[in-house]
Amino acid sequence: GDAGIDAVFGFAAANTNPSAITAAASITVPTLVIAAANDCVAPPQSHQFPIYQASASSCKAFVEIDGASHCQFNDYNLTCDLGEFCSASIPRGTQHAQTLALLRPWLDAVLKNAPFAWDALQAELAAHPAYEVMQSCPVAPEPACSNGSDDDGDGLADHPADPGCDD
Repeated sequence: GDAGIDAVFGFAAANTNPSAITAAASITVPTLVIAAANDCVAPPQSHQFPIYQASASSCKAFVEIDGASHCQFNDYNLTCDLGEFCSASIPRGTQHAQTLALLRPWLDAVLKNAPFAWDALQAELAAHPAYEVMQSCPVAPEPACSNGSDDDGDGLADHPADPGCDD
């Protein structure tokens, strides 16, 4: 309910008491839910995916990292690893790299309105077998002077062909 929050992302979120699924219905900012396919602490189909589905955001994405586990979103933690009775089939470093490869373009797209970030996120999502994206997320426009248009009306398009372009 904080108006200062511009986006929400979560790693292996668990449904809680009170219900995180119910609370997700009040989220209207861009939302990214990243799940681990080998999560036996908070299995994606009963935890993260329902949270994703319940989110009221029109700009949201769900992705499941194949071979990842719940505890590997963190640095090593003996207590977490002992409580997780299944294991990852990818190394922790690989899971961290795949998580960051999703998170960075997501944050760039929704917080910085960075050109090309949404395309980069779409390409990264396509590499994962289990994902779903609502396509109503705003896509950042390409910046003036690098968008193939004559932004300053002098008959030339883009740098370096249009050295005077400064729009």
